[in-house]
Order: sequence, then structure tokens, then C-alpha cells
Amino acid sequence: MTWVADTSWLYALIDDADPHHVQARREASQPDPVEVPEAILAETLDLIRYRHGKEVAKDALDGFARLPQFALGEAAPHADVASIWRAHAALSYADATAVAVARRRNMGLRSFDRRQLRALRAPK
Repeated sequence: MTWVADTSWLYALIDDADPHHVQARREASQPDPVEVPEAILAETLDLIRYRHGKEVAKDALDGFARLPQFALGEAAPHADVASIWRAHAALSYADATAVAVARRRNMGLRSFDRRQLRALRAPK
């Protein structure tokens, strides 16, 4: 299966204090392709920079780039994202982007955000 990565999952990969770190690392070691929408990459790097500094964010970007199964993915059309964002009050626009990409392309979602996973399973 091909996966779409969310910020919660990407962040857990780099922060060994994150409660989901071990699970994220285990999942990232699998050969399944993982696409990272640009909005998610931006949100993840901003979060890492905010919590750990710019150098750690740069190292994370380099680390993501070295993973052979990771690729920068395309975003979903704005109408798809906006529809999900409007329907699910708890989601950020970036969260809705990952859900929209997963839905549109019939992909799994690597996320530890329950609200996002519920939105993925919700009727379209």
C-alpha cells in the first residue's frame, strides 16, 4: 500500500521523546512508499523548528530526503481540501490536505491524529 504522511507521524519519526516514536520508526522501516504533500512537509518542518531549532529542522529535512520510500507528493485540489476542512471543525487545513490526498488517490494515511483518521473514514 502507498501511504500519505501526516505531520504527527513525521514528527514522531524525529523526536525520540514522542510517545509514537517507536511505532513511527517501525512503520517507516517498511518498504511501502510514503508520499508527503508539500503542505505537510512545511507544517512538519515549522513544528520541528519551533520545538527544536532550525538546525534540527534542516537535519530532519535531509533525513526525510534520504529515505528511499519517501517522495514529495502532490496536493489534492483545493475544492477537495476545503470541503473536508469545512466538514471537520477540528482539522487544520494541512490535516485536511493529507485526508484529501489519501481519499483522492485511495492511499493509507500515516497519522497519529484520531480526528484526521475519523475524517478519512467519514462518508464523502
